[in-house]
Formats: sequence, C-alpha cells, structure tokens
Amino acid sequence: MQPVQLVRGRWILYDASRRDGVLADAAVAIIGGRIREIGPWEGLSARYPGADVIGGPDRAVLPGFVNAHHHSYGLSHAQLGVPDGPLEAWLVDNGRTPAFDPYHATLHSATQLLRTGVTTVIDVDGGRGSPERLRRYWRAKLEAYRTSGLRAVLAIGASLRSVLVHGEGQDARFLAGLDGPALDTALRAKALAEHLSSDDYLRLVVDLAEEVAGDDRVEVAFGPPMLGSLDDAALRRLARLAEIHDLAIHTHANESLYEGLDSLKHRSQILADQLSEIGLASPRLTLAHGVWLTPWDIDELARSGISVVHNPSSNLRLRAGLAPVQTLRAAGVRVGLGMDGTTLGDDEDMFAEMRLAWRLHQSPMIDGPALGANDALSMATVEGAAIAGKSGVPGRLAPGAEADLTLLDLSRIGKPWIAPNVDPIDLIVRRARADDVDTVMVGGRIVHRGGAATGFDAEASAQSLAEQAAAHASRHRADPGLAALREAIVDWYAAWPTTPTQPFVASAWTAARESGFAAAAE
Repeated sequence: MQPVQLVRGRWILYDASRRDGVLADAAVAIIGGRIREIGPWEGLSARYPGADVIGGPDRAVLPGFVNAHHHSYGLSHAQLGVPDGPLEAWLVDNGRTPAFDPYHATLHSATQLLRTGVTTVIDVDGGRGSPERLRRYWRAKLEAYRTSGLRAVLAIGASLRSVLVHGEGQDARFLAGLDGPALDTALRAKALAEHLSSDDYLRLVVDLAEEVAGDDRVEVAFGPPMLGSLDDAALRRLARLAEIHDLAIHTHANESLYEGLDSLKHRSQILADQLSEIGLASPRLTLAHGVWLTPWDIDELARSGISVVHNPSSNLRLRAGLAPVQTLRAAGVRVGLGMDGTTLGDDEDMFAEMRLAWRLHQSPMIDGPALGANDALSMATVEGAAIAGKSGVPGRLAPGAEADLTLLDLSRIGKPWIAPNVDPIDLIVRRARADDVDTVMVGGRIVHRGGAATGFDAEASAQSLAEQAAAHASRHRADPGLAALREAIVDWYAAWPTTPTQPFVASAWTAARESGFAAAAE
C-alpha cells in the first residue's frame, strides 16, 4: 500500500459552501496525492497507525485557496513607485516599470501566493512583441509555476487594437490631438502592438496550450486584456478555437466607469449584446471585475453561464467602484475572488481579501442581503475552483479530490481563548492572516512550510528582481512623455458625459436602452 499522510486539525473546514461544512477534532487521509477519506481523528489514526501525521489539535485545515484573477508582476506597484489612480491613467503610469525576467517575477509572485494558502492561480498576462519573444516569455512563466508547485492557469493575452483608449478607431482620434513628448510616447506604445498579428496571437495560444496538454499543474487559456484588445473578427475566431481546443477565456470587462460606457458609446450596445453577437457568451468565459454591469448584462451572464471574479482591493485602489456581487449571486452567476496583484494592504493576503469582500457587501437594511463569512470563503475556494476548471480540484476537501489544502496555526488566532461554540469559519475569516499559514500542500506534496517555500530558493528570485529593478532605475530616466500622455488621457475621459451615481448608473442605462442607444452613440 502507498504511504499514508494524515492531516490533523482541531477543525477540518471541508466545504465552505455549507454552513455545516466543518468537522471537529478530525483528519484528512491522503494516499497518492488524493484524499482517501475524512473523519474523526480517533478513528483515522487507528485505521492508519503508520501514517505520517501533519498538523495537530492546534491547527485548522482548509481547502487550498483559488486566486481566480491575478497578475504576477513580481514586485508590487507601490514598491515600483507607481501611484494608485483611475484605471486608464494608472495604465499609463505603468509605463515606468521595468520588464522583469518572467521566470523570477513569476516565481517571486508564486512565493507570495503560497504563503497565504493559495494553491491555484489564474494569471492573466498580456504581452507585446514578436511571436518568438512572447513564446519564450510565456514558456518561462509556465516553467516558474511548475517549479513553484502551484497549480496555474496562464490566460494569455495581447493588445492589438484600442491600445491607448477605449473604442474601435478611437486611438487614431486620440493621437490626432497629441503633440510633442506625449505623441512620441503614445506612438512607441502603438508600435509595440504592431509586432504581432491576431493570427500570430491565436496560433501562439493554441500552440502553448497543446504543449502543456496533460500537465496537471499548468494549463493555458485565452486571456485578451479587454474585449477591445482584439477586433470582432479575431474575437469570433478566438471563441471558435476555444471550443475546438477546449480552452477557457478570461478577460477584464466593465472594470472602470469608462470601460462600462465604452460599448454603449462606440457600439450602441451593452456588454451582454456584444458578447452574444461575437459568440463569447458561454460558460467558457470569465469576466474579471464586472463593476459596471447593467441589470440586462447580469441576466445574460446568468443565462449563458458566464462567471465573474470579484477583485475588491483592486476596485478600491483604482477607483473602479463597488461591484454588484450580491446582485450577481442572487441571479445565479458564479462569483470567484481574486487579488489582482493589487491588494489593499499591498500584501497579497487572501484572508484580507476575503474579509474585505465580506464586509463590503452588507445591506444597511436589517432584513437586507448580506454576504456571510462562509460565502466569502466559498468564493475563494469552491467558486474559484469551478472557474479555474482544474481537473480534480473542487475547492473542497472530499474523497477522491486532489489533496490541495492549507493548515492554519490557531495559536495567535485563538489567543488567549476561544469560545467552545465558536463558528470556525466565522472566526477564521474574521481573524486569520497570511502569517498564520503553517503548511500548504498541493497534490499531497508540501510546497510551503514554516513560512518558506520548500521546492525552490525564494530568496534567490527576490534578489534577482531587486537587482533588475535597481539596474533599470540607474539606466532609465523618467520619460517626460508619460506625464504628458497621462494628462491627455485624463482630459480625454473627462470629456465623456457620465452620471456616476451608482455602479449600475441605472437611470442613464434605462434611458439609453429605451431610446435604442441612438443618442448615446453620437
């Protein structure tokens, strides 16, 4: 018989989608990297007397977290001196950041995810450059995830259209109003997109997906940064290729107010109509953010099986607004949770992200809807796992499932005392933080223990990034065109007519819908 691992805990939080999904003084029996059974500690320890015991009565055992929307930047924007701000201006500010070695940047980001109990990540990564360069770049990221021990879905994207501003054909109009350093910087950004065609991009994603087919740790998906990043013809081909090759599709949608207004302003459509028209409305599609969805969008998402990933920290830092999470969930839309590489405390702490999501979505009415602690935990486990679609990773601890789990040290959480009748899920979502993570397992293999990764030298990757950042800072002076371009971007969007009174902008949407969008399209 194969060796047996017994993971013991004061509590086994085996299924966050159930209020009663907790066992006390229990254990998880793991054989061959999969969960064989879950039950009382006394019974399992007697059944497997020679097992390798991990954990103990001062630990809690949870399913590994799924960070369902992320960008593995390496260093944070705060560390790189990029200020927070509205999305469109913030994207310009990112032009000052160095292009890190993708292997070490990804490995360092994986280190941060492991320390907070994340075992699966969806990394949405857009690139520019030649097909040969991008192939090497994304292969390096995939190899970094293999080294880390994390499961990863690499959603590959490319910006080939609407590089500067939202809307088909609007880049040319925007450029016509620029001059001097701002124009030079904008033209350089546009030129980067010209090294890759839509044919190149689609072929590259399919090729890389075939390269990793059968790998239980990494997979590839389509990840256009925004719907406007490709023209409609390319998006239709993307949808067909995703169906043929059984690939998922992840994209940002209606994150900012201006992105939410884009389809209406430039296409006389809301997002739902656009998705249906180009053939993307299917369960393969996941939308990140979805802050500025209309009620009609939400109805279509629910009907089509489209998922949404909530990114509360990023939405606050980039002034996007408050996503309609309760409305989405009530409509039957699956909602996962993602840190987006932009957490509120700049600490990549999944517990803090759960807490923020939980607390933001509470009705002020005493009988109104309120997200519960188990709902927040479910978004980070069960719902995220369904979005990631990794085979054998259900986001819950169950017989037959891959043994992806996190052990929490309860000594700080419970010090000096815990009530006997405490709700373990409530306690952990309220009080836990990344520092309390003791052990992380992926497929039964310990990949993080005692605050350190076990399978690679995390310090070496961190040092490599520090050296690259320092070299970049010494070689490159500030681009005067970036500040001018940022100012031009702000002026461009400030001229858009808006009524930002609530995420849905309900009255504006309703009026536009009833008038057939004619006035709004002008």
